[in-house]
Amino acid sequence: MPGGPTLHGEMTLDQLFFLRPAPGVAGYRTPIRGLDRGGSTHPGGAVPAVPGHNAAREILRDWPRLRREAA
Repeated sequence: MPGGPTLHGEMTLDQLFFLRPAPGVAGYRTPIRGLDRGGSTHPGGAVPAVPGHNAAREILRDWPRLRREAA
């Protein structure tokens, strides 16, 4: 990605915290039940592995409910 951002997206005010990756879809959950997002989320590319760790934490929190619904 010559000349591209090294942090997986520009770290500008419109890409931080609750606005990442876009307003209304920030966080680790998606509108599709059981589909979670690990990349392109806060805290961003400068903190390796933390977005995946945070997504895994949310998945484990939801797991008992998802298992009951699937049964």
